[in-house]
Amino acid sequence: MKRRAGVTRLGLMCALLAGALFVSPLAAAPPGGGGGKPPAPPADPAIAFVSGAGDVTVMNADGSNRVTVLSGTAVNDVSWSPDATHVALARVYPDLRNGIYVLDIGVGSGVPQGSNLRQVVSCNCWFVAWSPLGAELAFTRTGAVPRTVEVVSSAGGTPMVLYDGGGGTLQHVTWSSDGTRVAFIEQDAVTFERSIKIVERSTGTVTHTLLQGQYYLSSLDWARQGVDTLAFNNGAEDPSRIYRIDIDSRVVTPVVTARLCGYPSWSPNNGKIVYCERSGKGNRQTDSILTIDIATGLKQTLATNAWAPDWRR
Repeated sequence: MKRRAGVTRLGLMCALLAGALFVSPLAAAPPGGGGGKPPAPPADPAIAFVSGAGDVTVMNADGSNRVTVLSGTAVNDVSWSPDATHVALARVYPDLRNGIYVLDIGVGSGVPQGSNLRQVVSCNCWFVAWSPLGAELAFTRTGAVPRTVEVVSSAGGTPMVLYDGGGGTLQHVTWSSDGTRVAFIEQDAVTFERSIKIVERSTGTVTHTLLQGQYYLSSLDWARQGVDTLAFNNGAEDPSRIYRIDIDSRVVTPVVTARLCGYPSWSPNNGKIVYCERSGKGNRQTDSILTIDIATGLKQTLATNAWAPDWRR
């Protein structure tokens, strides 16, 4: 009888242990706990920017999958095509060939890749923006006098002058989300005052002159999804600030305060802005790319030794 009872108790314990192993998710997990290392996020480049000595780099919106897609160049500005398959580049000059270029962007074997670099316009041009409608690039010609804002087909061809600034300096061009207007920063050749100007794409008519002489404007980006708001950087403050301005009401609101920050670019839903910020002193200064949540003010650092970000639409 004792032997039968012992066998019965042993059988019962084995049955309970087997049941626990069957229902417990921890028992089925691999060694190490937590279910193992989560898989890497797929490459989905959302932000293009300049890194190093002027290379072109892309990364996911959270800073993952950072890959240099063009090196050995000296790029000043980048802009995504609306379908995120190309990037326009300003002032690429291997062998001093200044101009506006287009680079194809693809993902092969899970890695972003750049290919088929080609020149669209030969010019001394520092800033470029791809139209949300996809067919045109706007850029500022800075070396010649008169200095101009021009548009050209993304496939190449003869540029058209949209705005003639005379001898004034023009920079940081950006499109409205419907592609009907272009905004840029102008510095007057006589007074040296800076302002934001908005022109109609179809006519070249100036519809707005904003903040004339009020700020040392040094970067600019138009919000997405039909929102008529511009983000701009005031470079004369220390620490400098990024603001937003509602075009119709002209109300100005500070967004972020940081040392020498700039190059703001809106996220597709206008909930965040990506920008660059400088830290350190002397020869140990570093430019980093961060995002800021408009609603909460929460910042996240995405990349270092990097600037001039553009968040794809």
